[in-house]
Amino acid sequence: MSSYRNAVFALVFLFISVLMTATASAQKGTTKRLPTLEERLVFGLKARRASERAFIKRIVLMVNMGKLKQKTVDESFFWVRNEMEKKKRKDPNAKKHIDKYPFFYFEQVIKANAKRNGVIVK
Repeated sequence: MSSYRNAVFALVFLFISVLMTATASAQKGTTKRLPTLEERLVFGLKARRASERAFIKRIVLMVNMGKLKQKTVDESFFWVRNEMEKKKRKDPNAKKHIDKYPFFYFEQVIKANAKRNGVIVK
């Protein structure tokens, strides 16, 4: 009888182990990772050229070093994205080519916003 009980405990233990492993694997697959600031800027601004990506890397570095506030970057980014939405809605006040070349507008806006805060972005 005790060998039967040991076998049942072993099967229950094995079943629980498999169940816990499967649950942990399923949870790993469903966790969503938020994009980094650099990923968001590259994708959201349609940065295609190496020079555009280098500019974004400098912006991210300045944010990480504390020289430039992320709030300034976010305000500039969302201004450009809002203008892109205006263009999609056929708003006559939207910038002419902002939907095709948003990086160009972001570069100008971030420089102006940073300068207003006393930071020079090159």
